Amino acid sequence: MIVLIAAALIFLADRVTKIWASKKIPQGEYREIVADKLYIANIKNKGAAYGFMAKYPELLMACTSISLVWLVKSLIEAFRNNASLTEKLGLAFIFGGAAGNVFDRARKKPVTDFIYIKHKKWKNAPVFNIADIFIFIGALLYLFKNLTKGSK
Repeated sequence: MIVLIAAALIFLADRVTKIWASKKIPQGEYREIVADKLYIANIKNKGAAYGFMAKYPELLMACTSISLVWLVKSLIEAFRNNASLTEKLGLAFIFGGAAGNVFDRARKKPVTDFIYIKHKKWKNAPVFNIADIFIFIGALLYLFKNLTKGSK
């Protein structure tokens, strides 16, 4: 049950923070939170990471929708096979985040990205959102658990 609650909370946190950023910060602007390091912004992204596939919104929507179906199937299998909590949480984190971004795209709107970490070595650091963070963490958890399966 905690796995499903985690996915729902991630989706909800993503929605609330995107709405907040959209209302509080004018589109295209950045506000400094930590001097020359952390910014809150309001960037509209019509594509995936770095605007990938922005020119093909229907294809992007199809790919992300197929991914959501795969995630649901994988979560069901994880529960049926009594997979570890780490594996189930990894999938739930990915699902919660992906559902947040797909929700925006399904409404024919660009995804709101609002977290920017400035770093002198990253000239084109991405602007991202809560969904992206949990997709990344979930992928790490899932990958870690599957790479260590069977090893003692």
